Amino acid sequence: MFASFVFALLPSRAHPFRRAALLCLGLMSVLAALPINPQGPFDARDGSIPQGMKLEFPLAGAIGEPVAAPLHILLGSPDFRKTRDASVVWVTVLAFVAGWRSAPTRTRFKFLARTGRALAFASLTLGFLLLWLATAVMLRLPGWRLVVDDPMAVIADLHSHTCGSRDGLVTAAESLACHMAAGFNVVAITEHGYPAAAYEAQRQALATPGAPAVIVGEEFSFNRGGAFFVALGLKPAYLYPSGLSKKDFVSRFSTYLHEAHGGALLGLGFKLDEGEIGMLLKAGADGFELANAGHPAIPHPIRERMLGMAREQGLSLVASSDWHGWGGIWRTWTVLPGTAAAQKDPQERAELVIRKLRERNGQDIIPVTAGYMGPPPLWRVISAPVVEVLRYAAELSLPRVLSWWFWSALLFTLYQALHAKFPRPRALLSAVLLLAMGAVFFISAARLSTLQPSGLLVSAFPQRVALLCGGLCVLAWGAAAVLIRSQKPWTASASSLGWKA
Repeated sequence: MFASFVFALLPSRAHPFRRAALLCLGLMSVLAALPINPQGPFDARDGSIPQGMKLEFPLAGAIGEPVAAPLHILLGSPDFRKTRDASVVWVTVLAFVAGWRSAPTRTRFKFLARTGRALAFASLTLGFLLLWLATAVMLRLPGWRLVVDDPMAVIADLHSHTCGSRDGLVTAAESLACHMAAGFNVVAITEHGYPAAAYEAQRQALATPGAPAVIVGEEFSFNRGGAFFVALGLKPAYLYPSGLSKKDFVSRFSTYLHEAHGGALLGLGFKLDEGEIGMLLKAGADGFELANAGHPAIPHPIRERMLGMAREQGLSLVASSDWHGWGGIWRTWTVLPGTAAAQKDPQERAELVIRKLRERNGQDIIPVTAGYMGPPPLWRVISAPVVEVLRYAAELSLPRVLSWWFWSALLFTLYQALHAKFPRPRALLSAVLLLAMGAVFFISAARLSTLQPSGLLVSAFPQRVALLCGGLCVLAWGAAAVLIRSQKPWTASASSLGWKA
């Protein structure tokens, strides 16, 4: 499946690996052609396919598909955290076995030699995969866009962050651009703490033709920080209400939000228990977040409780990104069909969304997801590297499949050409990949380091991530330099190409 990765690390006896790579590409093509649809879009409430909606994948994303594949495999799974952990275990074990089998046996300390080689190979393979994933996360690769046939529909993301939150990495302008590319015409900026950056995003949206309408919000934690809700529709005169005791904080803040701002309150399902759901309902919550792309594993009892309350009381259920600036591959949308708000000016559009949330007519609001999100069964967690790769192959479009074939053929041709000139062509190809990864980290570090602390940047988190990217850049380029220098004899190889040593 990872044909590019296989070709980049081809050993001297390439024929078995070549056949395996071609077999994987063929299997991928067959799965992609099957009439199955693992991506949807789906109604997050019952798993049905909403009429008049479809997912589109941009051509720019298809061109670089092999680079983004690990991220699509990971983020397209029901719970990417469990898939990540299972994949790390599988990759480490398989790489250890491969290193053990390829170790020299004619040595005095055979066991120690095999163990050392197996550990080294496992560490290098896992490190390379993690670097690849980190590169894909920092690239903000193009992803799914939801297209709704109804021109009157509103497509909203009601929970996202910028660098105005303590753990955000994206500016207001970048957030608006990314949301627009994903098909949104309304976005709620729900910062941790005072939403100064959300007001700035709202001002920028009003001054930018075609930009999504911005709802100003704030995310709160309660009950010792173990549960959360978001307040939507804060007006410019918003001041954090003083004098609210911890005992009745939720109910009194809900009253303040509804009466002083005409806003709406949504509970976040990923950390609620059934008692906290009851507390929020009693406090006057207008709905719940049924799907959260950043925290997809909402427990089944909590999900069923929210669905039951929505049926009984007409509460709104939404699907939100909880985006902080990592990556940029969307899986969640909240659709309000037939509202005609899409034709209104941005301010009216945002106000209509708040009004719809407060009307408690949940059937008018559809939480939409790309793929299934939720706690996966144990068998799917254990077999995640296989199941999720097969699921990924089945979701591929024709341009994405062709991208795999094109890049695999290109790398194979390049390997053949280098093999005649250099003793270790796989090391050179790996060095090229590492140089490209280092360039991504370098650009990311430069971008994040330019964000200066101000009222719109509430912490040094972007600078810390910039330092991390800088370290990964040094690591990737250093590893590339070692691989390039490992070409022996380098002088003879260079001379054969007409280069000066």
